[in-house]
Amino acid sequence: MFERYTEQARRTIFFARYEASQLRSLWIEPVHLLLGLLREDALLRRMLSEVQREEIRKHVEQNFMGTEQVSTSVDLPLSHPAKRALDRARDAADEAGGHGPIDSAHLLLGVLRIGDAPILELLQQQGIDERKVKERMKGLPPSPPKSRPRAERSEAALEQISDEAAGERLKRLPWTRKQAIGHLIDWAAAHHDWIGRALVEKSVVAHAYPFEDRVVAAKYDEMLWSDLVIVWLALNDLLQQIIARMPAERWATPCRIGIDAERTLGDIIQRYREYTADLLAQICTLGDVLP
Repeated sequence: MFERYTEQARRTIFFARYEASQLRSLWIEPVHLLLGLLREDALLRRMLSEVQREEIRKHVEQNFMGTEQVSTSVDLPLSHPAKRALDRARDAADEAGGHGPIDSAHLLLGVLRIGDAPILELLQQQGIDERKVKERMKGLPPSPPKSRPRAERSEAALEQISDEAAGERLKRLPWTRKQAIGHLIDWAAAHHDWIGRALVEKSVVAHAYPFEDRVVAAKYDEMLWSDLVIVWLALNDLLQQIIARMPAERWATPCRIGIDAERTLGDIIQRYREYTADLLAQICTLGDVLP
């Protein structure tokens, strides 16, 4: 069902499911899609100020709170109106020509097109309607996969590092660049296993995150920098491609890693990206490799 959806659109639906559970609903309704869009859709966030977004959220919380206690791990179904919104989003994407990807901006149009009076009134009060959204969309470039530009920049920066420079230590961690990229290899391999399990299991329980002392035990320092870079880039790229194709409902899969509290798979993926980006920045900025 979600093969055509961009990663941003999939995350919008994931957050809609989360919002539905927080508002104690047994269904994902259009109003929950709206809250998901407030989190993920760049176009809507540019059209609304932070104060306006908070006003919408408060209004929804005051007027759409259900009575059932719903776990975030429950696989909530889409309501009929929400399904119609997704159908209208597909139509909006098709109008652009061909059968291109369905982005979060198309989801916003879908929500507007189903004629849900409370949502239309809520957005119109903030100056949002279909005409204005379509006008703003005209100036937007096609949405590329989120991870590609960063991956390409990372690859170029890593390839500039010589094997000798790869033996230098980082400023904030007691690792050389080789050991740090080795740790990222361990990190990507562990997440590949967890995400693969989450695609076919109802929940995931894993022993722990990769231990940091493995970088010494594995003797990454004795390996060629170019070999380590090739392995990490391939693993990370594979992981991002799997994530991009992951069914939207799987973002809510409950995961417990080590002694950490239970998190959704979406939270695990977000943590992977943030941790990887931070460590990669340390590797690439040491010695002014990146401008």
